[in-house]
Amino acid sequence: MPRHAIVYDVSSDAVLPYHTLSPLWPHGGIPLPGMTDVTATRSRGSARESVWL
Repeated sequence: MPRHAIVYDVSSDAVLPYHTLSPLWPHGGIPLPGMTDVTATRSRGSARESVWL
């Protein structure tokens, strides 16, 4: 890693606003490919799991 690099924690345990970049953050309205008019809350997980999160 370069000496002057800045590392940001974007995990679900990070502080605001960085934890909103986590795939576990519930953004909502994410369209699911191949499923008309079905959206997911989170981007992580299978399509079926995401519909119910």
